[in-house]
Amino acid sequence: MSVTTSTIGFPRIGRKREMKIALERYWKKQSTLQDMLAVQHSVEEESWKAQKSAGVALVGIDQGTLYDHVLDTTFLIGCIPARFKGLSGYDAYFAMARGAQGAVALDMSKYFDTNYHFLVPELEDGWTPAPDFSHFLDRVRRCQATIGKESAVPILLGPVTYASLARSNTAAAPDLDVVLAKLLPVYLELLQKLKELQLHEPFLTTTKGAKLQAPTSAAYKQLAAQGVSLNFVTYYDDLGEAYPWVVSLPVSAVSLDFLGVPGASAPNASLDLPSVPLSHLPWDTALEQALDQGVTARLGFAVQKLGELVQLAKGVTNAPAEASPLDLSSFRPKELTFEIPDNLYRRPEAYSVRRTKQISMPAFPTTTIGSFPQTADVRRLRLQYKQGRLSQAEYERGIASHIGFAIGMQEALGLDVLVHGEAERTDMVEYFGAGLTGMAFTEHGWVQSYGSRYVRPPLVVGDIAFNKPMTVWEYKVAQALTPRPVKGMLTGPVTILNWSFPRRDISRRAQALQLALALREEVAALEAAGCTVVQVDEPALREGLPLKAERWEGYLGWAVDAFRLTTAVAAPATQIVTHLCYSDFQDIMAAIDAMDAVVVAAADVLTIENSRSSDEMIRALAAAQYGRDIGPGVYDVHSPVVPTVEFMKEKIRSFVASGILGGAAGATRVWVNPDCGLKTRGWDETIGSLRNMVQ
Repeated sequence: MSVTTSTIGFPRIGRKREMKIALERYWKKQSTLQDMLAVQHSVEEESWKAQKSAGVALVGIDQGTLYDHVLDTTFLIGCIPARFKGLSGYDAYFAMARGAQGAVALDMSKYFDTNYHFLVPELEDGWTPAPDFSHFLDRVRRCQATIGKESAVPILLGPVTYASLARSNTAAAPDLDVVLAKLLPVYLELLQKLKELQLHEPFLTTTKGAKLQAPTSAAYKQLAAQGVSLNFVTYYDDLGEAYPWVVSLPVSAVSLDFLGVPGASAPNASLDLPSVPLSHLPWDTALEQALDQGVTARLGFAVQKLGELVQLAKGVTNAPAEASPLDLSSFRPKELTFEIPDNLYRRPEAYSVRRTKQISMPAFPTTTIGSFPQTADVRRLRLQYKQGRLSQAEYERGIASHIGFAIGMQEALGLDVLVHGEAERTDMVEYFGAGLTGMAFTEHGWVQSYGSRYVRPPLVVGDIAFNKPMTVWEYKVAQALTPRPVKGMLTGPVTILNWSFPRRDISRRAQALQLALALREEVAALEAAGCTVVQVDEPALREGLPLKAERWEGYLGWAVDAFRLTTAVAAPATQIVTHLCYSDFQDIMAAIDAMDAVVVAAADVLTIENSRSSDEMIRALAAAQYGRDIGPGVYDVHSPVVPTVEFMKEKIRSFVASGILGGAAGATRVWVNPDCGLKTRGWDETIGSLRNMVQ
């Protein structure tokens, strides 16, 4: 059987993060638009050539985005909210991504069950598409000129997925049929300019998506009538109950993810693709010179996956007819080899009792989420230490100086609960992974989280265990400088696991509990050092939720256990804070019993992303009668705009109106804080924003 290879996406950040550098120079007005676009074109061309030279027959021309491919689709369709209409071109594009004075950015959310963030399409009442295909078609032409017309296949987010991800700017959910009726003429017009198109429809792998047979079938009947070759692509999970009707759609090919269910195997097929876009992987293991070769040999980044793809196609093509299929049905990841006593999952006293023993705060107390700007001086200090150009004592003096500045600044502004600023951390997951046994790290294993925000996921290579305290020294330095409480800052076990490349030989549950046991010792070490407020961040809680609702209970069970195991060691007088961000938490409100069954089972304060999402989560929590402390973000940390005092006052008024306070006494329960950490902002923006926030 002859098999044709194809790709459905490739890393778009550049071999050595060229796009990050180009974007941030442009935003700082250190380069021109033409300079930035030249880098983008160079990165795209290198990507196309890498795929072609690896032997891939059909190279997918993904949207080599400047920020987010969903935002690119929004621009192609011309779905621009009115508040951005005074801007044009790339000014409007980046304002929608990052905000502008007087124009709040689009809401940001996690993309299915990944650590990628997308900008949520916003549909205003009476919206009408105003399509612009120029950038899309220019990319297609450039790819065809680079690798040949016969090898280049354009990629676009499909209409059903785009419509399903979109939200109305009113309280009512958009009517899918109405949205599709407006979108389909745009897609039909574009198809008139193409001979072939990959349409990506990952939403159909979700529980909600499986119920969209009628609108999907109707939409693709219209699209197929154009006579253009359509490759219908799904990924992130199996199709489940949607499989029978999806494979019956009037398209040229259907590409499926067969890795979502253990033991699944693909039927005979003539098209061989990766199971998910390779943009979720780093570029090339060949860049890793310092990583243990035994670890490197077990890795496959995007370039290696291309080789595997081509070899797989050759193997299938040349396989003897009598070859037997490989049976993987007996493989099951291992669990822990020991039992954890039930009492380790429970805090010693109920919330209503322990809250009276914790720190006392005024009405609407103020704090931040943890990190402060990662300046060039901070990065230089860490690099010099890593290169051996600074001694341990010299490095610690440098970090202590940055901590001192952070504490002094917060005291001067009048914040109530302080943080040390995290100058020692390159990344909230990488830092803790480096302090634990059982994890390895890359130098160039970057993947895009959103925009120019890239992360290097750690590699889980063995059993995870506590080694030595990772945050106690920094806490002691900070607390010695102020009488105000300073938070101990940890990343939670579920987030560390979800933002790492996990092992395959033991279950994710087992790895999460190993992490929890290790972090539990860190919580105890902070308490022993005198810390009375410990923040355990779980921003990746929601993204780990399976796309199929019937699998939620299993995931939530061990996610609950991991957080409880980490934090239940805390004494009643120790306040446990957690932070959640950029996810659609209403999806799981019913499943987690008004949040009480998950992180807040052991937490005393919940801080959440809120500024871009129109208080959706606040209203949901108020309706669920959430009764613990809460810190809804009052401004967007991913925007360079300094929010005004009145803007944040209005936010607080909306919290009051939601009913979350539960009466006048509840004012001490509502914390005032930014949406998230401030590491990506400059000091001028940070100080200006926090000054207004405290006022």
